[in-house]
Amino acid sequence: MEGYSYLLELNEDEEVSFNPALAVKMEELGVEWPAPEQIELTDASALLEQVRKAVSARAGWQVSERMVLDAFNSSKEVMYRDLRDNMQRVLGSPLVRTLGLGADAAGTADSFGFDPVPLEQIDQKQPPEKAPLVLDADSSQRQCVAAAIEGRSFVMDGPPGTGKSQTITNMIAGLLEKGRSVLFVSEKAAALDVVRNRLEQVGLDDYVLALHSNTANRKQVAQELGRSLAAPRRSFPAARRDELLKAEELRRELSGYAAAMNEHHEG
Repeated sequence: MEGYSYLLELNEDEEVSFNPALAVKMEELGVEWPAPEQIELTDASALLEQVRKAVSARAGWQVSERMVLDAFNSSKEVMYRDLRDNMQRVLGSPLVRTLGLGADAAGTADSFGFDPVPLEQIDQKQPPEKAPLVLDADSSQRQCVAAAIEGRSFVMDGPPGTGKSQTITNMIAGLLEKGRSVLFVSEKAAALDVVRNRLEQVGLDDYVLALHSNTANRKQVAQELGRSLAAPRRSFPAARRDELLKAEELRRELSGYAAAMNEHHEG
């Protein structure tokens, strides 16, 4: 537009990257495309020369020196490469077969079938005063936490407001207590934020690394890792024996009261 001038500056917070989708397409076409580690992305002339060399044997192909400004999103390219490079491993996974073919697929029942702890026995199988819970949980939620800690694969279903995020928080805390690593994924970023905030509220935020949204670039990930590593270690004092015994006594009294209230008494 006449009377206006524009200045483009390189955002040094982001790393310059080669178009990954283009590299995948060239590979499918049989073109020996230069690998990212072989490319000096800050030298445009050298980059174009390598591209010309790669397509020189292709009739009708040419390299045009022009610039296009747009917002490109290649976040799914990593998933594409992972699925392609590990296709046989993915297809051989019983969990993937179950998700893709349903519960009746061959071999899935033996891999994932299990009997959850009966609700009326949850206090005996997993006493709440000894369970690795960081938030309140009712018997059905504790049933899910117990199954997760045992390494079971299952689906937890429930309408909004029934405590699914709170239960997931307890699951993650319980698995951390067992020395396990947890990958929590969700289609909606809001669900990730809810669980992350709850873990932060109970003092476990140093064990959380948020990798969602377009703001989680390499620099921010490195900074977050540095923050967690440099943070002073928190101490979570274990409950004393007398406290555990008192909690067990109170739990037995409450459970007995609840059972008595639900008994049928003849007039």
